[in-house]
Amino acid sequence: MLTYICCVLDDDLTAAASPDATRPPEYYNYQLVGILIHRGVADSGHYYSFIRERSLDDGTTTDRWFEFNDDLVTPFDISVCSPGARASDRW
Repeated sequence: MLTYICCVLDDDLTAAASPDATRPPEYYNYQLVGILIHRGVADSGHYYSFIRERSLDDGTTTDRWFEFNDDLVTPFDISVCSPGARASDRW
């Protein structure tokens, strides 16, 4: 298994380093699956996160998001994170 992984990594690095390597724009599209937030200052504060529900076994996806804040897990409306939203609108 290790040999296979090394070969795959070597191939990927070689392709990425090649000046002729071009990828279609779709290659760079990602699906956001989580957001990690830190409130506070560098030496103290609090972390919490927003996590998108994983795909179901049949491959279907949901648009449900949840806030994980210590031991509390609650549904979260991701639309408050739209481009026009302000942090002060939610937090």
